[in-house]
Amino acid sequence: MGWNSLKYKDQLPQPALNEVYLNTGDKKPFCVHEYLQRLYFNSNTDRNLELNLEIEYIHSAGEPLMLKINDDPISPYDGFQMRTPLTLKEELGSINSLWVKTSFAGGLINFTHYASIEMIYFKHGELQEEYLFCPPTNSMKVGEIYVFTKC
Repeated sequence: MGWNSLKYKDQLPQPALNEVYLNTGDKKPFCVHEYLQRLYFNSNTDRNLELNLEIEYIHSAGEPLMLKINDDPISPYDGFQMRTPLTLKEELGSINSLWVKTSFAGGLINFTHYASIEMIYFKHGELQEEYLFCPPTNSMKVGEIYVFTKC
């Protein structure tokens, strides 16, 4: 199925090239939308934090969409990259901005902590549009909401 099947039809089956699938919704109209995002953390991120991450997508196709990004707590550090594929029933259209909030997943909270995201890369699978979003500051306090706009 797909591009690899046509390109390598004389060499198939090959396990490395047969990893294609059709991703559908669970009920009619069976449509899903594919997105990819990468979060890049910088050196202003404190070590040994366990965090949850939520992003609200402000987009052109309707009401904002709020998603909890991680199921298990993340422990970011300088240079940490979080790659998150998204499969949604909602069509987001063009993304205007992202509202990002980190929160503690556990541990002792005795002073201000920072989990700073340098930028967020976002790719809209169907539209083949790519966006880079940057924060308003290089130091992001855990528990506060930051609006990321296109860089």
